Amino acid sequence: MEFIKSLLIVFMAFVFMASSCTKQSNSPTNVLPPPTTQGLNTFGCLVNGQVFVPQKPSDDIGTYLECDYEFLYPGDTTKGYIFNVSGKDKPNGNELSSVGVTLDSTQLHQGDTFQLGSSGVGKKYGGYISSSLNTGYFVYNTTDTVTGQIIITFLDQANLIVSGTFWFDAISSSAPDTVHVRQGVFDMHYTR
Repeated sequence: MEFIKSLLIVFMAFVFMASSCTKQSNSPTNVLPPPTTQGLNTFGCLVNGQVFVPQKPSDDIGTYLECDYEFLYPGDTTKGYIFNVSGKDKPNGNELSSVGVTLDSTQLHQGDTFQLGSSGVGKKYGGYISSSLNTGYFVYNTTDTVTGQIIITFLDQANLIVSGTFWFDAISSSAPDTVHVRQGVFDMHYTR
């Protein structure tokens, strides 16, 4: 009988310890790249709550990560720059999705925060593209009323590294839904 009591005490202690441990979250944010500043060429976000982390396509056609920070408008030393960061994912041959942010006519500095709005020359905007043989081709963009934000958390112009975070909502003229991009993070080597 003593053996059963001892076994019961050990079992109850085990149950108590197990219940007091915190369970690790299986949240989709656990698979997003961590915020780094080393030029690791990482990009990820949540799109409508689903993890979006670009993967190199199996057919090895096209670029799945892109980051450019170029001086395109000579003669304008403050607004001659254009910055673009984007990621594309092609999980199979029938689908393609892309998330990106463009800052046109904007010189970057570490710590800068930019509001995203309508697209076009001289504007700052975010976008999402969804293409599928089953559902069609849709382009979603931020607008002056459906907005977002990007923060440049790190900029190393000597080594061509830029890191940051972003979020935005985007709408399409041909689809009734709104795309919600959240917890965006990138750490990229850029071309100029």
